[in-house]
Formats: sequence, structure tokens, C-alpha cells
Amino acid sequence: MSGNYACFSAALRIRNAAHLHEQLSRNLGMAPSSVTVRGQPAGALGKPAPQDMWVLDAPIPEEAPLQQHLAWLADAIAGREPYLKQLLADGIEIDVFCGYRTNADYSHYTVPAGSFQFASDLGIPLHMSYIVA
Repeated sequence: MSGNYACFSAALRIRNAAHLHEQLSRNLGMAPSSVTVRGQPAGALGKPAPQDMWVLDAPIPEEAPLQQHLAWLADAIAGREPYLKQLLADGIEIDVFCGYRTNADYSHYTVPAGSFQFASDLGIPLHMSYIVA
């Protein structure tokens, strides 16, 4: 890429529920983008995974604004909120992980109000990774 760029990603992560991975896929009506099981080789280096994780990445081009990634996730889980809330009540960890990568020395990004509403309604945290490369 030439010039300044900004790339985004968003994923729903359900952690420490390896015993539920098949059930998660069935009850959410979709296959995960990736799954890790604690202690099993994971990632490009094949190091043992530090935790179990069922991940659903928004399949949106990284050049698209973050709110498009979040909107896709919101649509993907629409109607499944009671199931996700029950998982939370059972002690399963759920969050939304967002990525922002840029090559600009000084950068900011504004996310429109309401873009995180689905996460707020579920009571799940949002994690943001900001990388200047």
C-alpha cells in the first residue's frame, strides 16, 4: 500500500468453552472462523494455545470502516442474544475484539454512536488493538 492507510477487523470471541465448541456452532447457526483448544498447537508458530477460543471474524474487507465489521457481527448474532446471555450467566467469557492498523504516525478513528450497541446490550466488553506499522 502506498500513502497512509487504515485497516479494520472485528470478531466475536467466546473463550474457555472448549466443551461447547460444537454446540456453539449449532446454536449460533454458523461455523467459527477459527477454534483453539488450550494446550493444543495454534497459530503460525504452532505454540500451545493459552486458552480455548471459538472465534467468528466479520468477513468484511479490511479497508471497510470498522462500523461495517461491527454491523455484520450484530446481524450475525441477531436473534441469538438469549443464548449468548445464558452462556454469560454460566460463566463463559464473550467479547468483541476489534483491530485497527495504520501506517500513520498520528491517527484517530471515530466510530459512530450505536455501532457497539449489540455488545453493550449483551453486557460484553470490547477490546481494541491499535497497531502502527
